[in-house]
Amino acid sequence: MATIPTDQIPETEDKERVNRLARDIIAPSLHRAIAHAQDQAPINEVLSATANAYAAVLVQMVGVGAAAKLMAAHAEHLRARADAKDA
Repeated sequence: MATIPTDQIPETEDKERVNRLARDIIAPSLHRAIAHAQDQAPINEVLSATANAYAAVLVQMVGVGAAAKLMAAHAEHLRARADAKDA
């Protein structure tokens, strides 16, 4: 997988396509990998390994700086969802 220069990544996205790709392609593979990992390690190690693998893929795709920004944006999104749920 080649690193994509961040200036070549469009800022807008097709949310329907993003959700379809996540639901139909990426999540099922990830779930299978996690289930396999759970047979080999405790859940805390599986969670760390999952986060590490995701970060490594992002870094490989867009570099460290852009990966960090994307992960921070994901964290903020999750925090907002948690806050909305608690409200």
